[in-house]
Formats: sequence, C-alpha cells, structure tokens
Amino acid sequence: MAFPRWLTVAYLPIKDIFEVSPGETKPKGIEGLFLEILSQTLKFQYRLTSPIEKHWGIQTKDNNWTGLVGMITRGEADIGLAMASITELRKQVVDFSIPYSESHITFVTHFPRTVSQSYAYLYPFDAYIWMGVLITFFAMSLLTFVLNESASSYISIALKILEI
Repeated sequence: MAFPRWLTVAYLPIKDIFEVSPGETKPKGIEGLFLEILSQTLKFQYRLTSPIEKHWGIQTKDNNWTGLVGMITRGEADIGLAMASITELRKQVVDFSIPYSESHITFVTHFPRTVSQSYAYLYPFDAYIWMGVLITFFAMSLLTFVLNESASSYISIALKILEI
C-alpha cells in the first residue's frame, strides 16, 4: 500500500509547539518542524485544519469525541499534532506515536569550584550571620563583665562563655 500523497493534519495552536502565522503555509514550532521533516521524507503534502473546540478531545455521553481526537475518529483528519496526553480512553479510538516531548527551559550554572576543607564550617551561613554571631558574643561578654560583681577580667568571662 502506497503512502498517500495528501494528508489532512489536525493541530492545536500552541506557542512554540505548533504555530501557523496568518498568510504563511508552513507551520512553526517543534511539531511544525516535525511535520515538515515527515512531509519531505515521506513525500506527501498536507492541509492544516484545527478543531473548533480548540482542545485535544473528550468523550461525550453518546460515545462521540470532540476536539482533535473527534476530528480523527470522524475521518476529518488523517493525523493530529498537539502534544496530546495519551489516555486509556483515547487509545481505544486513535493510534498514538511513540511519546516524545520538548522543553524550552534550561538551567545553566558554573562548574562548582573546589571548597577549602579548613573553612568548610563557615560556608553554611553567609557573612552577615557570622557578623551577628560575633557581635552577640562580644555583647554578651561585655554585659556579663558589667553585671558581674567579681573581679574577673573581660577576657576570662569571654572564655567562660565559650567554655574554654
């Protein structure tokens, strides 16, 4: 059986996935490029159509389908492109390709640098926290020195606070 020369392709306009600009014949986006590659490789031409419901498709109470799946089940389209999720109900009425996906989100970071082991205990907190700890330490030592009635020195009180 020869591959058809013309296909009707149902699509949903999704930004960066499948876009058709007014007045243009070739779609854009990842699935638009995919369709162009298929068209060139299998040597077919296509007509684009879009469901009036503007969704993938749901089953109605009378077992008919709406949306993109409905167009395929009624024979209004030969294939559909829209990053549709594969569900058990949809698998009963249409065939799906092998799942694929695309993401335009990318994280870029520097390679981690080597951390000096001798100062590793300082890294969990930033400089402001450490300054707060030191200010609190000296303030408590000074407060204890002022309130202490014994003849202990400021240094000995600070060392007692640190338990050295």
